[in-house]
Formats: sequence, structure tokens, C-alpha cells
Amino acid sequence: MKNFLAFTLSISAAVVAAAFLTASCSSTEEVTVRHLEPSRTIDSFGEEIYISDGIMSIIEDDGHLYFMERKMSGIIKTDKDLNPLTVFGRKGRGPGETVFIETFGVSDNALYINGNNDDFHVFSKDSAEYLKSIRYGLEVGRPMTRRLIVDDNGITASYGGKYTIGGTPIVKIDTSGQVTGSYKGTVVGETDELKALSEWDIFKTETGYAAVVKMAPVIDLYDEDMNLLNSVDISDIPVIERKVKDIEKSREASAPGTLTVYYQFGDSYYSDGKLYILCFTVNDDPADNMKNLCNTVVVLDVDGDTCRYTGQLVLPDKYYWCICVTSDGRLIASNAMQSQLEVFDLR
Repeated sequence: MKNFLAFTLSISAAVVAAAFLTASCSSTEEVTVRHLEPSRTIDSFGEEIYISDGIMSIIEDDGHLYFMERKMSGIIKTDKDLNPLTVFGRKGRGPGETVFIETFGVSDNALYINGNNDDFHVFSKDSAEYLKSIRYGLEVGRPMTRRLIVDDNGITASYGGKYTIGGTPIVKIDTSGQVTGSYKGTVVGETDELKALSEWDIFKTETGYAAVVKMAPVIDLYDEDMNLLNSVDISDIPVIERKVKDIEKSREASAPGTLTVYYQFGDSYYSDGKLYILCFTVNDDPADNMKNLCNTVVVLDVDGDTCRYTGQLVLPDKYYWCICVTSDGRLIASNAMQSQLEVFDLR
């Protein structure tokens, strides 16, 4: 089970507040809160691939679904009804194999898998045939992005490690492995080192890019050339505000004088102009030891340099690893507690 990421700095709360670009995320009044129950629960893909708690990322593309399964170090491709079609990659150290899969992305004709070896394995999207590996020349740690953006401009991702310590968490890499661009995100705190863990999920929008800042309730919005347009503070959304205060209270009790504690989101997904973010919630029942559930989805409208809080989707009281919102109005969530996929109808 995930634990939220906490950083403590010996700086005052006033300094922290000044560090954020606090363009507020519109009014939180009169938004729709929907409590969802699954219309379908899936335990396996066909008769051979049983669902585990290793499904960490999902992408819908061109009428198909792709599931990143970390335990098998591969990508499972299904049709829209989740019937299995093929598997890309496998565990190992040979061509097209990864010891521990980190992230993946799809283009018009290829699928890219990034493992922990500083390279991309490229497969035919139609046949799943291994085509080549691309070694990129960066001294980076693990990539931070759960889903690579792969398009005509190359590969866009967020990386940890030495390369981002200087404050360039987002990079573009061409198909030969060369870095073609690097970009700063939100400054969280006073030092550049904190930028190394700032951006997490990055999505291509209709007007540019949107990035979820992992260390704080902030959405970074970029134009098509990756110029930072706005950093939108969404800490005034009630479910997020409540959790932030809970974290601050816990940290202040355990380490007085080191007030700064950053919020960590769960998974997120962009679909049809909306950004869906899994959030950590707290169960009020003192008899329930499941205090840190990841089952509330905050919905934001994203348009250019602005985003607006428009709704909230509450899933059952379980812990969900990742989500995907499909073009036909379904939310697919990986239930880590019971090793299942659950499908929710949004329309």
C-alpha cells in the first residue's frame, strides 16, 4: 500500500505559502458529488492472466486498453470490453525485456516501454513484435511519469535523479535518445532540489500540457511549446484541504517546528478536457484501521492556462492504484486490495 510522501523543511509556513504560485482553482461551491458502485468486476484477462496488485497504469488508445503489469513486466492489450489480445514485453534482461517496468506510452504505430535500464523498448502496436531499443543519454534515476507522451515531437516524460536536481523535471527525448528540451515546473520550497520530485503525471491536452505536481496540490499548465503558463493551487478543494490539514497536524505532533509537509496524490488521468485525480481520504471511524484510502476522484475542467473544480467521484472504501476514463464514459480502476479491476459507468 502506498504511503504519502512527506518532506520536512526548517522553514516557516509563510515561506512555504510564498513559494507556491497560488492561482486558485475557481469556486468549490455547487459541484456534483457522485457515489459510484462498479457495474463490472474483473478478476482475470481470459483464462491465463489473473489480475494482481501489479497493475499500475492504464491507457486507452484507438479503441483499445493497455494495462501496465509490473509483476510480469509487460503491457496487456485488450479490446474495449477488456478481452485480452496480446502482451508486450516480459521480465528479463534481453532485448525487449525489463527487470522492473516503470512506465509506458503509445504512439500511432508503436508502443514504448521504459524499464529501469535507462532505455526504451519499442514494439509494433499491432503485432507486439519487438522492434528496437533506444538508449537515452541521461544520468537520471527512475522516470517519474506513469504514462509517456509519445508523438511527432518525440517522448515527453518527467525524470528523477541527477538530471533533474538542477530544476528540469520534464524532458523531451527524440527517437534516437537525444534530449531535445528540458523544462522547469513549480518551485516547491526554497531549493532547486525539491523540483526533482515536483512533476509526476503529465498529459497532452487540447491546448498544451497539464502536469500534476506530486509534492503539493498544484496543477502546472503549459502551452504547446512547454512554456509554463500557470500553476493552479487546488488546496481549497474540500477533500484535499482536509487531508492536507490532517497531514500537517500529524507532522507537527511528531516533529514540532518542522511544519512543512507536502500532499501526495494518487494516480491521475486526462480525458476529453477533464483531469481526474485520485485523492487520499481519511475514514472517520476510529475502529477502522484503513485510515489512508485512495478512493476519491476529483474532477477538473482544463482549458488553456486555467482549470476549474467541477465534481467529485467517490468509489467504494477501497484502495485503488490507478484509473482510466474511457472515451465511452467508463471509469476503470485497479483495486489493489482485492486484485481486481472495477468498471464504473459515468454516463
